[in-house]
Amino acid sequence: MARTSSSWPKVPVMLITGYVDGARELPQDVPVLQKPFKPRELCGHIDRMLERWSSGDGASGPLH
Repeated sequence: MARTSSSWPKVPVMLITGYVDGARELPQDVPVLQKPFKPRELCGHIDRMLERWSSGDGASGPLH
């Protein structure tokens, strides 16, 4: 993830994981979608990321 951030710092990143305990070890500024999820939840996360990115508020951070 650090490599992606340094190469493309403005590209929004979201992590998807099925490993619940590992999610606590992830950076706090990166949105995480935990499996299992419904397609509607994935679309919602992507919509919020794109809204933040297009508004200039940054693409990272929790998406609540």
